[in-house]
Amino acid sequence: MKRLSRGLHKGEKGFTLIELLVVIAILGIISAIVVPNFGNFFGRGQSEACQVEGRLVTTIALVYATDTGSCPVDISELSEYFEDAGAVQGSYVFAGTFPNCTVEQTGCPASVELPGGSDPEPEPDPDPEPEPDPEPEPWPWGPWGPWGPWGPWGPHH
Repeated sequence: MKRLSRGLHKGEKGFTLIELLVVIAILGIISAIVVPNFGNFFGRGQSEACQVEGRLVTTIALVYATDTGSCPVDISELSEYFEDAGAVQGSYVFAGTFPNCTVEQTGCPASVELPGGSDPEPEPDPDPEPEPDPEPEPWPWGPWGPWGPWGPWGPHH
């Protein structure tokens, strides 16, 4: 304890101010890279959980329709098909008539606020519609360009 109050004497080893500042700067850079990525992982996980739940409810609705011969009207009708019906967190709209039942996911708890207040980036559409190729500009001078069959030097006499 006495050593701390006296400080370092000449010839004793210790860290210089520059060394401490370099270490702090390196730790700051590393944390600036790592911390935002944790928020993205959290957001992606919530979004994927939402998609999985939507596919699960759709599959169970089709099983229900096959068993009963009618489409479900409410999520409560599917409770016997879930191991834990209370675990379903999204909201769903059921429509259609048997055998063309449809399920639309209208709400999902994945829209929670992420640490830092930023929403995850939306996932790109896996099958985007290709944009049509633009019509090529017509070539007004024929197959040889603006100079004719002899090129830019004119006809050879």
